[in-house]
Amino acid sequence: ADCDQIRFTVNRNSAERWILQNNSGGWQHPIHIHLEEFQIVRRNGQLIQPGNVEFSRKDVVRLQFNEQIELVMRFRDFRGDYPMHCHNTIHEDHAMMLLWAVQDDANDNNTRP
Repeated sequence: ADCDQIRFTVNRNSAERWILQNNSGGWQHPIHIHLEEFQIVRRNGQLIQPGNVEFSRKDVVRLQFNEQIELVMRFRDFRGDYPMHCHNTIHEDHAMMLLWAVQDDANDNNTRP
């Protein structure tokens, strides 16, 4: 995919649940989402409880191989284009990233179940 193309948009002053999946065997991905901190809600379907180190807000999440993360983000103040990428150096060097945008009254192109 083209790293310069906006892959999806979200509306400013909204909140969303995102699901990140790593279907590969053997690689983990420290995923960094720019702009806003997020809170991990579930890891592999298991609710993250208060007291767990993952309960706090973050901007990087370690996505292990064959794992799924559900997170919640709020998009408050800023409009613009933002990257989401893997912090594994090999993956960064090979452009494992995408761009997403926050807009006012955007035509939401997010797929929902």
